[in-house]
Amino acid sequence: MKIKRIALLLIPLILLVSCNNKDLNNDSENTGENRFIDYNYNFYQNGRVHLGVNENGSNVALYTDFETLESVPLCAKPNCSHNNNECAAKLINSNPIIHNEKIYFLSYVDGVKELSNGKREYYINSKLNSLSMATSESATICEFNDCAPYTDEGMYLYGNEIFFMATDMGPYENEYGDIVTSDIGGKQFLCSINLDSGEYHNYGTIYPKDEAYESADSSRHGFIVGCKDLKLNIFYSYIPEHKSNSYKDFVLMNIEFDLENKTFTESSLPSPSYLDENSYVGYDNQNEKNYIYYKDNTYEVDAEDRYDVSLINGKYFDSNSDVWLDLETNTEYSMGKYKGYIAVTMYENSYILIKGQRTVKLTEDELFALDKE
Repeated sequence: MKIKRIALLLIPLILLVSCNNKDLNNDSENTGENRFIDYNYNFYQNGRVHLGVNENGSNVALYTDFETLESVPLCAKPNCSHNNNECAAKLINSNPIIHNEKIYFLSYVDGVKELSNGKREYYINSKLNSLSMATSESATICEFNDCAPYTDEGMYLYGNEIFFMATDMGPYENEYGDIVTSDIGGKQFLCSINLDSGEYHNYGTIYPKDEAYESADSSRHGFIVGCKDLKLNIFYSYIPEHKSNSYKDFVLMNIEFDLENKTFTESSLPSPSYLDENSYVGYDNQNEKNYIYYKDNTYEVDAEDRYDVSLINGKYFDSNSDVWLDLETNTEYSMGKYKGYIAVTMYENSYILIKGQRTVKLTEDELFALDKE
């Protein structure tokens, strides 16, 4: 990994004040209002919720406690084996939302039905479901049919509303009369549901300008990365013209959605990889670099892609690299045996590192000591 401190970029450096807090030590209300949720950042009390495999070999939603690093299925049913379809932890997908003693999760089914006139019609049945944390009793909060939610990517809880991305799956009939769909391409929507009332709202396509490009119909994709200044930051990408099947063919953008005015705008910042209350990491796929905005400095770091990076306590982590960077001293250190892990938060002055369902906890001395192993 190569790091370079930059005095000035053409992209304006701005003061970032975020409504997205990923430091548990500074977030006593991490189970309450205004929080970002995705497969890396789904915190509850003093731990995280994530998908994993239990001792029976079943795929289940797990809760890992940061104090003990022990994991248990997210299920309240007594004497449950967590190995059948009646287990609450098996019903929950990768991004459950815990709010007011309930677990919420999005789901959908889709398919093609035969009509009486001999034609075929594509359908989507989407739901927001809930489970009681005390009893695992289930309920349907909302149903909608205009799009399929992305259930394994970023969401944002704003008060009692959950915001998420969704797609119409881009259905079309091919030359053989079959209806073809894909979750990449099609129309990309931002939606919200009020967890109390069940009211659903679709705010429309987030970037209609790319409809001028035929290649966008099979390549566009968007997902929420975080929130700052009450504006959702949405990573958005599409291919205006197929050339070489390279990642550089994509246009990468940051689309902001104002939570108060309910409007979309194009940001001048590079496409978001990570953001929190005082930092922003944006990716430039043409130069294969992440640009880091932290305190009064801007840095550029070589990066093959934009996925699974973070900036915790002035330290930059990239799960694709075998080193981490101390931005305060402009120095890189080895990840040692934890190559492939990414730091996601601080807990009691320790760094929480994760890789899939694995979770480790390192003090700052232990983090620096990895360089000497």
